Amino acid sequence: MAVETVTFELFRLRLHEHFSLFPSQISRKAAILLAVNSATLLNYRDHEWRTADLTIIDDDGVYFTFGRKSSISVVEYDPSTGKFEDGLAENWPIVHIFLDARIGLVAISRNGRLSRGSETVANRLKDMLASFEAIRGFWDVDLKAIPDPEGFIEKLNQAFAIKKFSFEFWRPNPFDIDEDLQKPLEEYLLQAGGYKGEVEIEGVKLDPEIIEAQARSAIASSTETKALIQEEANGGTIAISSKDNKFETREISFDVANFDDLRRSLEVIREAYSNIRTG
Repeated sequence: MAVETVTFELFRLRLHEHFSLFPSQISRKAAILLAVNSATLLNYRDHEWRTADLTIIDDDGVYFTFGRKSSISVVEYDPSTGKFEDGLAENWPIVHIFLDARIGLVAISRNGRLSRGSETVANRLKDMLASFEAIRGFWDVDLKAIPDPEGFIEKLNQAFAIKKFSFEFWRPNPFDIDEDLQKPLEEYLLQAGGYKGEVEIEGVKLDPEIIEAQARSAIASSTETKALIQEEANGGTIAISSKDNKFETREISFDVANFDDLRRSLEVIREAYSNIRTG
């Protein structure tokens, strides 16, 4: 196989617990890896989607392809008539996917033959995972793009004052959320029977270091963060949101037949996530 250079978009995979008296006997990580390894077939609007080419990289990480069945026009020779005839042949446009099941980190390559961006593919992957028996009965599946946080963080740090800050939170899932604030909130939301919540704080001049740490935690979880900032001492306030930024991407060159290339590519993706989470 030849070396390919592809652009990946980063997504956060979250499995939210159902309200059930009988929780799953396996972990989220195990359920995700089982689903990917099952070659589950998804039928969506008369199109077949399926996983293939699974490579286990380490205890948490895998590489696989995800494709949609389609048809392409071909010209075939018919020896019975001695003529060339128009026909259709099966074709499977695919994307490359790296997955860290412990973090819930997914990197999906772009392929214009499937969609302009990776969100459509991510939605079909989410549907496939949600249809898998070991997941369907115990968790709701959420797969959302991770925004590039740097533009949002830069505006926070350069502002004369942060007047207001808010972030969304969901039912428990990520292993690396903020332990002091976000984790207790998610547990409270679960116990209260809620699905999503939002926290907002307001002050004359909020501490930018404290706000940045919480913003990074929320953005890495693919949840929206918002702020009201005063850019200059005598200026007015403006509203900013993490959704104003483009999705986080990484361009990687690798040979799918080379295990060391796959392992290195997964480490690049993990490092990109770590930079989002901690700066």
